Amino acid sequence: MLGTFVLELWKALEPSEHRAVLKFLDSPFHNQRADVRSLAALLADTPIAELNHLHKETVYEVVFPGEAYDNLRFNYTCSFLAQRIEAYFTWQEMDSNGQWRDWLLEKVGV
Repeated sequence: MLGTFVLELWKALEPSEHRAVLKFLDSPFHNQRADVRSLAALLADTPIAELNHLHKETVYEVVFPGEAYDNLRFNYTCSFLAQRIEAYFTWQEMDSNGQWRDWLLEKVGV
């Protein structure tokens, strides 16, 4: 997985953010994909020093047990996790900044 966008994004997060992202992904409002939760949990459970040594095929086996490796499916899952991490940061910013919340509510006419 070395060099993948999702891995670089994950490594840039603080450990407390890892936990917060996992909670975010557990919400069916923010994520309905079990494969994305599994991938994030695997990354969270892997020590930072070992993240660069993860191989796509090994990770795939954990995320999709008993299934033959499918690079397109794996890349799609990684992409979706990256999108969910970005959504987490967007949600956090909106939640912590009253101006954004007020602006969005005004925009929808509330």
